[in-house]
Amino acid sequence: MDGKIIQRIEAYKMNWGIHQKRELKWLDKYYALIRFKEQYGHINVPVSYDTKLFNWVQIQRQSYQINIMDSARIELLKLLGFKFRLAKFTKRNKWDDTFIKLKQFKEEFGHIKVTVRNKYLYAWLCIQRIHFKADKLDEEKIMQLTSLGFDLTPRDTLWNQKFQKLVNFKKQHGHFDINRKNTNDMQLINFVFWMRHKKDKISVERLKKLQGIGFFSL
Repeated sequence: MDGKIIQRIEAYKMNWGIHQKRELKWLDKYYALIRFKEQYGHINVPVSYDTKLFNWVQIQRQSYQINIMDSARIELLKLLGFKFRLAKFTKRNKWDDTFIKLKQFKEEFGHIKVTVRNKYLYAWLCIQRIHFKADKLDEEKIMQLTSLGFDLTPRDTLWNQKFQKLVNFKKQHGHFDINRKNTNDMQLINFVFWMRHKKDKISVERLKKLQGIGFFSL
């Protein structure tokens, strides 16, 4: 926890007076908001995460807008970057809400291999890959997704894995004459076949990598 926040909390406690029980409840929720921010990097708490914390956040905004919030509480919330006025439920809020669902999925199943059976989450993940490829996914979202182990470019990852197998084969055997006589790896055999027969359809980047290890040399 940030040192400045700790100092302000201690100063806040010193002015509790006779309302200590009420202030303790408020501070418990404040700590919960801190934990949420440490985990997710923001304080846009979705209702799917914790209904009570979500409602508490809304109450803070309402209290601020009708001028009944204590100045010490305002300062503490500002230290977290709290937004006191939200005009509407934004696209970012919706994104965060779905990301929470993805995190809960991983916590439940131990992975994020979402299948089409979970239509909404599966479609959302597909959209994230499309946005990433089009350079329309901001860095914060990329970091959040990759922190869960989500692969934004699975096809590139698979190709690179096969390419590395090709590199390893060349180091071991000294050639690219790959067939069933010298390997049982059908994935590698098929990869070599398609790279040779679909050369005109290989991207420039991949073509350079293959040429760099002498794959097309006679």
